[in-house]
Amino acid sequence: MTKSSKWLCLVGSSFLLIMAGFHGSGLSYIKGVMDDSNAKDFLKEIMPVLFAHPSLHLAVLAIFGFFAPSFKEGANNVLLLIAVLVLVDSLLAFYLAAILPGILLLTAGLAFFMAAQLNQRKLT
Repeated sequence: MTKSSKWLCLVGSSFLLIMAGFHGSGLSYIKGVMDDSNAKDFLKEIMPVLFAHPSLHLAVLAIFGFFAPSFKEGANNVLLLIAVLVLVDSLLAFYLAAILPGILLLTAGLAFFMAAQLNQRKLT
């Protein structure tokens, strides 16, 4: 894997970890809002779990991004999969009018896509 690809993986994974932390920081707020609402008890219990899921999703993708350079031949497949998943997440963020998270996710997704492209050029 090229040095540039490794740096792009580092940048993309770092952005994903920032987004995971940013999203996860709202967990206590959401829990408080749900506790104060008149929602059914089931919703009050499940909502924090559902809110935490995207943070965990982004953190796991970041971990795969950090380790992708060590996957050798399979690195491109991993990088492209991460790129697609993160780009879909960025579209969802933009749809929800979350501009800053959308930009962070879009940047991370493009970083992984570019890393895969640079690595593919090296292999051919």
